[in-house]
Amino acid sequence: MLVERAKAGDPQAQKELAEMGHLLGLAIGSFVNIFGPDVIVIGGGFGVAAGEPMFEPALEAARREALAPTGDHLKVVQAQLGGDAGLIGAGLLALELVE
Repeated sequence: MLVERAKAGDPQAQKELAEMGHLLGLAIGSFVNIFGPDVIVIGGGFGVAAGEPMFEPALEAARREALAPTGDHLKVVQAQLGGDAGLIGAGLLALELVE
């Protein structure tokens, strides 16, 4: 409902998604400082639904948090597998355990 309201132009809903993105970005920045990835992939149903209204604030916060030069080239992208990414990953993990 929050995402629908934000996409319909509700300024309060847009503000809430931006704040969620900012908090996500703070966590991503810490993750980048530890592991140094160039790309962070966001999936799951909410990540796919919220998309850009949340990703841009997340990227801005992550770049501020990440130590240079790691954060300079950081990208936050949507998972190509969409909302099923977690389910597919769990299935692949189970397959690896069986083999």
